Amino acid sequence: MLTFLASPIRTSFLLALLLSAFSCASAPAPKPEIPAAEPPAQSPPAHASASERLEWWNTRLPGMAAADRSEAQLHMGWLEIELAQFREARLDFYASLGGPLSQEEMALAECGIAFSYFGEKQGGYGISHLDKALPHLDGPRREEAAFLMAWHNGESPTAAPAVFARLKPFLNGVAAAGPIAPSGTQADFGTLARSAWRARSMRANYDPMGNPTRITLHHTAEPMSSTRMSESVAELRRVQAEHMDRGWADIGYHFLIDRAGRVFEGRDIKAQGAHAGNKQLNRNNIGICLLGNFANQLDRGSEYRAQKPSAKQLSALKALLDDLRQAYGIRGNMIYGHAELKQTECPGVLMSSWLNRYQREL
Repeated sequence: MLTFLASPIRTSFLLALLLSAFSCASAPAPKPEIPAAEPPAQSPPAHASASERLEWWNTRLPGMAAADRSEAQLHMGWLEIELAQFREARLDFYASLGGPLSQEEMALAECGIAFSYFGEKQGGYGISHLDKALPHLDGPRREEAAFLMAWHNGESPTAAPAVFARLKPFLNGVAAAGPIAPSGTQADFGTLARSAWRARSMRANYDPMGNPTRITLHHTAEPMSSTRMSESVAELRRVQAEHMDRGWADIGYHFLIDRAGRVFEGRDIKAQGAHAGNKQLNRNNIGICLLGNFANQLDRGSEYRAQKPSAKQLSALKALLDDLRQAYGIRGNMIYGHAELKQTECPGVLMSSWLNRYQREL
């Protein structure tokens, strides 16, 4: 043992080993890398005109992520309001609502939709959107919305000269508005809310609708003669359960009409439906379904003989189609019977004939 400790070679080796261990133990830990900050979102030049800023957004829109695109369309809508391009503004506002907006941004979109209708002197469509937006607005837009609402109510509101000058082109449209309807889809299209038929909650596995550009008509293909609310509710719940049991997010249709002419809210209109056949056919496509069987299916039994849609169903369908076309700028030739898109008997010969007459009358 003494010989080992006294050996100069052994001593220098142990010394080097100790120094190496001390050096490793005392070395500072490497600093974690700090990720680079995300660059701020781009905006058009402040000095540019409204039309130049609109063009700036338009050229960049296709390459944007979904969240950025929704915000861009919100900006574009207000620029189009400034340029009196009211229909284009409404389309952009509706498109923005299909994306992930905050509550205040959604209110700004609803407010913009109201302005677009007021600009076209269609206040009856716009006032419910303004009523929906007002509680969630802030700043100058809230001031403008409050002024317009007071004007609608027959009051004599005051505003700074610049604000009044900005709102003056919209006042005739506001004055032409009727009484305020309840907010939501019911206000726009006179539907009974999902709570009326105790609908199950929609799941998250759906695609956003975007701006609707077409409508497709369907029937449930099950015999239905009753006009009782309880039986209509039972049928809607049956259809929803059948659809959701397939793994779908919700009932496939956006609106359903019973034999009494009641219009029920189905899938949220901001969500792409599951009714036309595939994703491509469902894209931007509003699905309307009438309760009943309007096609002969005698292979299923004598009770599956085609029945006629009721007069109240057809009257409600016409009113709903008129409202949807007005709200979204959908052309008459963009309304289809399901059989025009897919090999099917739906919605039956009688419904197809009715649709042809409706389109001719337009």
